[in-house]
Amino acid sequence: MANLMAKMFNWEASRPKYMADEIVERLHLREGDAVADIGSGGGFFTFLASAKVGENGTVYAVDTNGSNLAFIETQAAKNGLGNVKTVHAEGEDLDLPEGGIDRVFLRNVYHHLEEPVSYFGGIRKFLKPDGKVVIIDHSETTKGGFVRFFKHCTPEEDIVKALAQSGFKLSEKADFLPSQSFLVFEMTEGSDGA
Repeated sequence: MANLMAKMFNWEASRPKYMADEIVERLHLREGDAVADIGSGGGFFTFLASAKVGENGTVYAVDTNGSNLAFIETQAAKNGLGNVKTVHAEGEDLDLPEGGIDRVFLRNVYHHLEEPVSYFGGIRKFLKPDGKVVIIDHSETTKGGFVRFFKHCTPEEDIVKALAQSGFKLSEKADFLPSQSFLVFEMTEGSDGA
């Protein structure tokens, strides 16, 4: 059953309307980069990022669900992906290298965070000085269905405001996703977590 859920997450993320290839291109990943895929689910974006960062890079699949992480470990081993590491998230305590992450990536996770200002304040210590946080979340304009009914969406201005309070500034905004925001943040000067 756990594998089925992870596969469902991956199938959903792979649907053409969610433009996964375009998302990965806009992460601007380079060979050797370190990426934290927070809320990695079944690992769909973890595996795409793994191909981009290559053998000398690392993708940390971060999730609260141990079954998802076990699925990712199995798939990574089956496909010889030695650059994928799993991290079991417990609250705001993450086992990531301090000052070692180039990209922190969250897709459809932001609305689950209870204290985003505190959460992203804690994320700063993991970023390299030029590291970026990329947040994709359903916009409030999403029509009907599950997303609106269960409030699995966040207005862009709320995300920007919370990140500003956490020591980040918006560096890029793109409108290519039909029902989701795509926001990129960098640390403001003097907010490197030191």
